[in-house]
Amino acid sequence: MNSRIFKELSDREIERIVADLYGHDAKLTECRLMKGGMFNTTYYIATDINPDGIVLRAGPINRHLLCEFEKNMMAAEPMLHELLLSSDIPTSRVLKYSAANSVIDREYIVSQYIPSVPMNDPSLEGEDLSGVYRQIGEITRRLHGITNNKFGWKRSDGSGEYDTWREFIFAYAAEAMEKATAFELFKREDIDKFKDYLSKNADALDDIKTPYMVHGDLWQGNILLSKTEAGYFVAGVIDVERAMFGDKYWDMSTPLLMTSYFYAGYGEPEPVCPRHDKRMTIYKIVRDLFGCYALLVEYDDKEWYEDVKAHCAELLLKL
Repeated sequence: MNSRIFKELSDREIERIVADLYGHDAKLTECRLMKGGMFNTTYYIATDINPDGIVLRAGPINRHLLCEFEKNMMAAEPMLHELLLSSDIPTSRVLKYSAANSVIDREYIVSQYIPSVPMNDPSLEGEDLSGVYRQIGEITRRLHGITNNKFGWKRSDGSGEYDTWREFIFAYAAEAMEKATAFELFKREDIDKFKDYLSKNADALDDIKTPYMVHGDLWQGNILLSKTEAGYFVAGVIDVERAMFGDKYWDMSTPLLMTSYFYAGYGEPEPVCPRHDKRMTIYKIVRDLFGCYALLVEYDDKEWYEDVKAHCAELLLKL
């Protein structure tokens, strides 16, 4: 792993976190690094006090490399998880959030462990997951039913919230374009072309009147599955720190889960207006610009970066 923002915790740091949570007499019975993370550093930890275990996620290092919205998103997670739980959406139960330099020098969050496997686990290859996709559709519909009085990020300090969807997307896109230019991820003329497209199609963003909750990172790796005699079921929707309030089609702009079975559970999407395609193009390009920055600058994953860049370049070419 080459990620510039990922770093394992020391034994002493883990001991301090466990002592803060359970007291100095608590004894570790298991501690292992969990797979899949390049942003946060994630551990499964079991103790004599909680043998079922917890999930510990420590925030990234080199925070100067982070995007603005990434700098305070872990602190918002307890609130976001509560919103999901209140709508009967299976997700992590947060036990504690700790700011940086409170217990250790990094922020971290502790959640109750959910016995499960992520939906992209190789052990599930060949399994019939059509019923799971239907469940995800039903869950996503409930998630999209959660609303807010502002657009954008929901943070405890109110930062990142806007009165209109246009204002949020313009602010979000501005940082994406600034980073793409500063780090020479794309040619300046390509960024200027997108800036012009965004300006000319700003009215399309004004069609979105209600701030619906969207997950923001809805793919198989963020869906946890458990199994009973009846088959697999969704045990948890995780990594909600990138959730925002706006156009529910933001989640549909990366259709990794949107199969026919998903829509059988979700139901018929709301009718789209003629400017829907323009909004979807904006969403895809903004996401790709941030993706390129994260993959190259934060994660140092050049191969994945080239794949996302090629996809974004294709979208820019069609503008």
